[in-house]
Amino acid sequence: MKAIHYILGVAICSMAACTDWDDHYDGELAEGGSMTLWEQMQQRPELSDFCEVLEHTKLFRMHKKTNASYAEILNSGQSFTVMAPVNGTFDKQAYIDQTATDKGDSIVEKFFVLNHIARSANSVTSAEKNILMMNNKRASLSLDGINNVKIKENNLHAKNGILHIVSEKLPYYYNLYEQMTDREEFKAIGDFIRSYDRDEFDENNSVQNGTVDGVPVYIDSDNRA
Repeated sequence: MKAIHYILGVAICSMAACTDWDDHYDGELAEGGSMTLWEQMQQRPELSDFCEVLEHTKLFRMHKKTNASYAEILNSGQSFTVMAPVNGTFDKQAYIDQTATDKGDSIVEKFFVLNHIARSANSVTSAEKNILMMNNKRASLSLDGINNVKIKENNLHAKNGILHIVSEKLPYYYNLYEQMTDREEFKAIGDFIRSYDRDEFDENNSVQNGTVDGVPVYIDSDNRA
């Protein structure tokens, strides 16, 4: 389920087409390509802190915490790109403690977890590219890094996407909507703006988990009429 924000009746939306596997890969199975992203990250000791946060963070949709963790999502058949920060570059325990409440879980999800995951497979090439993270933030990906954060290892193939190991957590850039709705000094204006929010089912950006009676089931959305 994807929240679409309306400000004074005007919708502000960002859209991105899915990225296919890059042409410079000739179809040969890359190292680690037989494992999922989650399985591959678990094999890397320097990513153990990030993995623990993913295990504790649940998808938070339609104002409710779901039962699906991001460990499960990255172990699914959906295609993702993960920018995994190494141990010691963020406060793991603080994030885990936050996920104990619904509000805290949604904050960790938006500002940390989804700030490091993109839809589909995005490899690092000689040409700089802009990608859309799952929290709708744009990121610049190149050989030099992502959003000025150095990439320690890139293009680690998994069977459901690509893993890049980054030297530290990625910065979160607030947009105008977030500045107006998240800052306490703008609370009155923010409450008014939020009154125009509505949730709509977005099939393309929802995570499918099999079918029931031939109908797709989405673990992060409620698409029932």
